[in-house]
Amino acid sequence: MAATIAEAFDPSAFAATGPPYYLRMLSRRKHWRGSGGDLTLRAKQAVDEVFRNDSGRVSVFRAETAEDVARIAVGLNSTRMNQFEEIELLGFTDHELEKAGLQIQASPGDTRCLHANRLHYDILHDPIGIRRLVDEMIHLDRLDIRYKRSDIQFAHSELASAGCRATTQSLSTCRCEG
Repeated sequence: MAATIAEAFDPSAFAATGPPYYLRMLSRRKHWRGSGGDLTLRAKQAVDEVFRNDSGRVSVFRAETAEDVARIAVGLNSTRMNQFEEIELLGFTDHELEKAGLQIQASPGDTRCLHANRLHYDILHDPIGIRRLVDEMIHLDRLDIRYKRSDIQFAHSELASAGCRATTQSLSTCRCEG
């Protein structure tokens, strides 16, 4: 396990260029990595499962620092039954979104972490643009990053010490307020 948040949640692991990085949570790793060598099928599966159209929008978080990534991971888990569940995140850059012709806009997040919520964006769903983005990331051999239970526990503990509301049900306010 890494000794610091900066080591455990280094955002440069998401892409060769950046920051910023836009992060999309995967419900299942196989939705991105696929289950065979057919890249066309893998791309279709990723478009359908990873970039699912949710009322015309695809939810992502914008991260520039390791602290952002840690807060996003803890924030995403804050609404789950198990707050220490492993989490897989897929990252891409502003340039990749622009190249795919996708538009993005800030929107309120719905985690218990106020910091993460301020980093929430929506990609306006465009099936052609989403497919271009997926094809580019597959071409670049982009992998998702898995944060193991121990990573999440470490971040949770660090953020609890800092007074993050996402780490406990008993905090009604957070240091991020104000």
